[in-house]
Amino acid sequence: MSVGSTNAAGILPNNKYNRYNFTFRNTTSMLNDKLTLDFGLNYILENDRNLTAQGQWFNPLTSVYLFPRGESFDAIRTYELYDSNRGIYVQNWNFGDALKMQNPYWVAHRMVRENNRSRYMLSGSLKYKVTNWLDVTGRLRWDDAAVKQEDKRYASTIDLFAHSKYGYYGHAKVNDRSLYGDLMANINKSFETFSIGANVGGSFSRTKYDNEGHQGGLKAPSNIFTPNAIDYSEVTNDNRPIYDLHKHAVNSLFANVELGWKSILYLTLTGRNDWDSALDGTSNESFFYPSVGMSAVISQMTEMPKFINYLKVRASWASVGSAISPNITSPWRYEYVPATGTYSTVTYLFPKTFYPERTDSWEAGLTARFFNNALTLDLTLYQSNTHKQTLVRNISVGGYDREYIQLGNIRNRGIELSLGYNHRFGNLDWNSSFTFSSNQNKIIKLFDDDTEVAKKGGLSGAEIILKKGGTMGDIYMSTDFRRDSEGNIATDNTGGIMQENLSNAVYRGSVLPKANIGFSNEFAWKGFNFGFLITARFGGIVLSQTQAILDSWGVSKRTADARNNGGIEINGGKISAENYYRIVGGDNPIWSEYIYSATNARLQEAHIGYTIPKKWIKGMELSLGLTANNLFFIYNKAPFDPESVASTGTYYQGFDYFMQPSLRSLGFNVKVKF
Repeated sequence: MSVGSTNAAGILPNNKYNRYNFTFRNTTSMLNDKLTLDFGLNYILENDRNLTAQGQWFNPLTSVYLFPRGESFDAIRTYELYDSNRGIYVQNWNFGDALKMQNPYWVAHRMVRENNRSRYMLSGSLKYKVTNWLDVTGRLRWDDAAVKQEDKRYASTIDLFAHSKYGYYGHAKVNDRSLYGDLMANINKSFETFSIGANVGGSFSRTKYDNEGHQGGLKAPSNIFTPNAIDYSEVTNDNRPIYDLHKHAVNSLFANVELGWKSILYLTLTGRNDWDSALDGTSNESFFYPSVGMSAVISQMTEMPKFINYLKVRASWASVGSAISPNITSPWRYEYVPATGTYSTVTYLFPKTFYPERTDSWEAGLTARFFNNALTLDLTLYQSNTHKQTLVRNISVGGYDREYIQLGNIRNRGIELSLGYNHRFGNLDWNSSFTFSSNQNKIIKLFDDDTEVAKKGGLSGAEIILKKGGTMGDIYMSTDFRRDSEGNIATDNTGGIMQENLSNAVYRGSVLPKANIGFSNEFAWKGFNFGFLITARFGGIVLSQTQAILDSWGVSKRTADARNNGGIEINGGKISAENYYRIVGGDNPIWSEYIYSATNARLQEAHIGYTIPKKWIKGMELSLGLTANNLFFIYNKAPFDPESVASTGTYYQGFDYFMQPSLRSLGFNVKVKF
């Protein structure tokens, strides 16, 4: 039985996260240890408030970063003032609503988004040992999470967010449930020279997601945050009911067999067949995916040089299937339109049949130890090709405006290398490791027409565009300086620069890295321990919308430097910093000025500690330590941390849009053993 808690406060005011975890587990053996019952219970309570990723909206950093440098910031710390005419406190902000800015303290304290989550997980397994080499096991796992979501925006919040002069309220109750079960026979049998290990069985999973609530502007009086106070007569995209319900079911049969010979040669075969409800009604309602692997301990098969203590090679191939998103094959093709409060027919064109996405991959590698196991090596080479990816593209055929298609061949190939070394120098122990990884992503085929592209979004004037021969992270730019016939930056009659929107977007690079490395060292001496980790990323680009907007407002360091230097040199003359950056920066900047190398290296971690011997404190062992993470950059040319991401999505990496800065953390630990 265990109890744990996590309590964290962010660097922004009124931003917090709390988690309380209760765990119980019990294992009981019966029938002379032939029958084993295992039961587990995990209960989790979570609360978060005002979690902020990035962007202009619901983000206090926008107005913090752009606050006029000649004004007193103390004047807005009192973020609300009493309005005697309205009888309520209203927002204290006199600096306009450009970029939809508000008082940053008002955003933090009077635009409150909160989630309260209650989750319990039950698990149980029953294993019966038929013989000493065969057992039958059944397992069940239930996961039930209930979330209450609230969004309170007080009166005098700007109308774009409040939709009413009386405030705004959103509420929803989310139930997310899943049930998983399997039954399998497990075989583990050894003969004189052969061994066999196998798992054969079936499984099922059921998931249900249910979200119900409502959101919208409030009726009089102000700031009454209940569902009854919402003005339901105003039907818009933001004044509407919240409703989402979907179910998903998967039934599976699987087998896994490993054959061994003299503990030096192994062959592994797996197979799995899924019947997925997402494919219901298609001609491929189930899909099978196999794998095969082989490994051999070469150092036991033949005599090796004395400096090689261990050598193992391995190779495998797998074909993995995954179904399409649930519900997109449903014949009930209607969607709710919040702005009108009505339903409309979905205008997607569907293929005659949907196929599961398929990834075929191979892998080869070796593991070796040298010089009395002091030096270790682990090397892996791999390649995967993903086919039948489901995409949506715009069309104008037969009354349809969008179409589901399943095409593509996306290849990933790369290398993973790990080197380790350990040695003892008297009382000093040293352990060191070096890791290197590199992945090359390439779109082998996307559409039947090789000239067709897929636009995946991004920022104004810079977006991810997929095309044959490119990568899944390619950035294309559609803004640039207007140039003359010789390629020089063109100027107008007043000597000012001009921006041009390009008819054909220009490739600027990929946000994907070319390689990553890590180098760690651990030292131990007479109870003391010390260690550090250096990490580095090579290649790729990142973009900063933050820097572009700071420049256009004249509040960045480089605009100050430009003013001190008398302006920016253009074609042998100078243009004022204001006239230059109001064209170059802003919401739709000239992106060539705001694209940076993502290459960086940092001291990722360091720690030091000491263990006091038991003989000093009456049989107790006391360990004290100091830890630090993300200490400092050794090299970085971007104006923000290139490894920080505000989204886990595939197509929104490398974009900085008023993102919170990455943090350095310092801590200590105390451990007592009796």
